[in-house]
Amino acid sequence: MARLDNVVEMLIKKGANVNARTEDRFTPLHWAAQTGTAMTVHLLLENGADKDAKTSDGKTPLDFAEMNGNRQITKILEPWWKFW
Repeated sequence: MARLDNVVEMLIKKGANVNARTEDRFTPLHWAAQTGTAMTVHLLLENGADKDAKTSDGKTPLDFAEMNGNRQITKILEPWWKFW
C-alpha cells in the first residue's frame, strides 16, 4: 500500500479535494476506511477530510471500518470521531 499512499499524498499536494464525493456520496475517507489503508486514512484526516461525511445511505467512514472488522482503522477514526 505504500505506493497508493504516495499517490494520495501527491494528489493532496497538487490540490486534490479530500472531500470529493461520488454519486453515492462516498468520499476518499470512506474508501480508505473500507479498504483498510491506515496511512491513507491518516493522510486524509490530516489534510481536512470530513470524518462525519455520510454516504447516501447514512454511513460514516467509521461505520465502514467497523463493518469490515478493521480494528486498526477503527482505532484511527475513533479518536477523531470522539474528539468532535
